[in-house]
Amino acid sequence: MINAKEDICVATNELDQPISITKFTLDSENQGKLVYIQGGVHGGEVTLPIIKKLYSYLQKNLKSGKVIFVPFANPLSWQQKAYTYTVGKFNLKNGKDFNRYYGTDVDVNSKIANKILTLCEDADLTLDLHTAHNALPYTIFSSLKLMPFIKNLNIRFNDFCGMPKKYEHCFDYELTLKDVPSITIECGAHDEVNSTNTEQVVNGILNVLASLKMIDAINIKPQEQIFFTDATSIKAECGGIVNFYKNLGETFKKGEKLFEIISANLKKENICYLAKEDGILLRKSKTHIFCEHDEVLQVIYNKDAKNSL
Repeated sequence: MINAKEDICVATNELDQPISITKFTLDSENQGKLVYIQGGVHGGEVTLPIIKKLYSYLQKNLKSGKVIFVPFANPLSWQQKAYTYTVGKFNLKNGKDFNRYYGTDVDVNSKIANKILTLCEDADLTLDLHTAHNALPYTIFSSLKLMPFIKNLNIRFNDFCGMPKKYEHCFDYELTLKDVPSITIECGAHDEVNSTNTEQVVNGILNVLASLKMIDAINIKPQEQIFFTDATSIKAECGGIVNFYKNLGETFKKGEKLFEIISANLKKENICYLAKEDGILLRKSKTHIFCEHDEVLQVIYNKDAKNSL
């Protein structure tokens, strides 16, 4: 087994100090597949516990092929702090999403992103780990050719998004153009360490590696998977403080109360939002404080959910 660490200098900062990304490689020294796994494109998206568990397991159990890990694919996004909070989804200089730099030539973030692409352009599979607001784990994939991987990941919720223009220059978008299999996994909530979600994602990835004959089969209980192409965003009708009535993963019926907005106008009645259809709650904001038009919930209505594609 070859266990290597490499710091790759991409550029320099204002102090002429190196800006580097760190790559870890586990090479079984036996012929097999190449899998690339990264996290940390957005600051504050905590996926390191997943990567650490995978790395630890594979040091002892990788039998064929090679796995490359990049735990923090954009170190600059992690330097954007406001008090204790990491505000690393958008570049504060230009408002650009850090996951929209691949295949561009805009600034130093483009250099980082394009270097990342060179690390995985020969991969048999790439996995891009993210988190989202306060959410359950779910996959995002753009091609039906990826269905065998999606099935083996065994994650309950799966978003088949195709390749819409809004995702241009995302990591998986650019790799799909290069015919490199790529899946995004939203691993749970932003800025959170959740052992249940970590275990689910780790086991799913190990199951994929087993299907590629890179490790021995693992014991994993198959679960029913839900596929959707449309998750519905529910936004606040006005500003106020929100009281939630449903938890993540909870089903609801048409007409049930999902949340209410408590207005600062003491003479004004609270505004209750009732479900328009039967469905399930996939994601909700981590805050209770909303302005008009802010997203409060993201739900999957039963009419948009399928057991297969």
